[in-house]
Amino acid sequence: MSTRILQISDLHIGRSVTEENNFKIIVNHIIRKGQGEWQSNKPVIMITGDIVNDGDVGQYETAKGYLDQLHAKGFNLRLIPGNHDYGKKGNLALEEGFIRFKGHFSQYHDNGMDYPYPDNIDGHCLIGLNSMQSEYGLDGILADGELGEDQIEKTADLINEYRETSNGKVIVYLHHHPFLYPDDLPLRRVGEAVGHWLKDGKEFMSTIKDLNIDVLLFGHEHRHLKFTNTILNDRYNIPYIISSGKSSEHSREFPVLQNGSADQPECEYKAFADLLEQYEYDNEERERVQRELDRIPKELYGRMIEINDAGDINITNEVFV
Repeated sequence: MSTRILQISDLHIGRSVTEENNFKIIVNHIIRKGQGEWQSNKPVIMITGDIVNDGDVGQYETAKGYLDQLHAKGFNLRLIPGNHDYGKKGNLALEEGFIRFKGHFSQYHDNGMDYPYPDNIDGHCLIGLNSMQSEYGLDGILADGELGEDQIEKTADLINEYRETSNGKVIVYLHHHPFLYPDDLPLRRVGEAVGHWLKDGKEFMSTIKDLNIDVLLFGHEHRHLKFTNTILNDRYNIPYIISSGKSSEHSREFPVLQNGSADQPECEYKAFADLLEQYEYDNEERERVQRELDRIPKELYGRMIEINDAGDINITNEVFV
């Protein structure tokens, strides 16, 4: 029987009615399939951060109400925090955010919510990381993240210990993207480095690159991309690198080129540098780009990671309808 893991991310419950209504669709979809084709083999539901939008207690109560429905139907849940889970608009990590996250969601985890959080699922090793680990007090300003030296070292130790006794797959998941995207423009790269990406991403990727990780999952950027057979996979020695889009918002997945850049029309990318360039397009060019966008499906997406008995990995989009 295959092992299934369903990744969703960046729900932002509390931001608007749209996000909550779309999450209802996601929850109903999962429950329906759990009573049908998934009944004998339910996936682990993995949420890679930004479950709520501002860290408010009301948003946590709303999110927990939906997650309790999944838990009651027999789904195992694995949650890690994002910057929005800890503070207002994701730009200020507050102590109450730390407390609320554990207080509302720790019941879904067998061993509390200390990170790195290791799991053995059907002989495969899942390790959840808290990329808000060092984002506390004054250091919790802006939307960037940090794992901290201790968490990185513990993660490496866990993987090495697992590899000594098992040939199963290793899946590591966190919220913040641990590297800059190859197609980021210069101004965008400055913004990412200052206050958006994983501050110790270089140290993290350097540490894990030779540990035979099979799948690396993250969210945060709201770009739904799948890196396979690209320069990034070769650079970090990880066969599958998955960037999740915002699951509670209709989004597109663009083909990823061998150099790791997304083959997408310029105006779809939401970096502020690109937005400034939009105003230079004439009407004819805008219409051309819009026609290109219209040809690419726009859906509510999750990721289904399946590992069969032979150890083969298959990663597909789960479209929530």
